[in-house]
Amino acid sequence: MLLFENNDADSLFHAWKRIAKRRENRKVIIVLSDGYPSCAVYGVDSPKFLHDALKAMVQRVSDDGVTLIGIGIRAAAVKHFYPKWEVVSSVTDLSGRVIDNVSKMLLGTQFVVDNSKLGEGRAA
Repeated sequence: MLLFENNDADSLFHAWKRIAKRRENRKVIIVLSDGYPSCAVYGVDSPKFLHDALKAMVQRVSDDGVTLIGIGIRAAAVKHFYPKWEVVSSVTDLSGRVIDNVSKMLLGTQFVVDNSKLGEGRAA
C-alpha cells in the first residue's frame, strides 16, 4: 500500500511491521485519532472501503498478538475500530485520565494509578 492523506489501515500496517521486529513478548500500539479514515486510495475514496480496510488490519494485527488501543481526540470513531479505546474531549486529558485508563487496560484493574496531580508544577 502507498501512503496517501489519512489512510489509517496503511499507517497501522507500517507500525505493525516495525513493532513485529521487536523482541519484547508484549507489543502494544496506541493510535491517536481525530476521526474516521479519510483519503483517496488508488482512486477509491469510499468511506466503506476505508472503514473495512481498517477493521481488517486491526483484526490482522490483533491476531498477531499485538494489543491495540485507540484514543479518539474529540472524536468517537475509535470505538468502531479498536478493541480497546478511550475518547477525550481535549488534548489536555491525555496526561491524566487517559494514561490512567490505558494503564488499567494494559495492567488490569488490580493496578491503581493516580495521575490526578500530573502536570502540576512546583515553584522553585
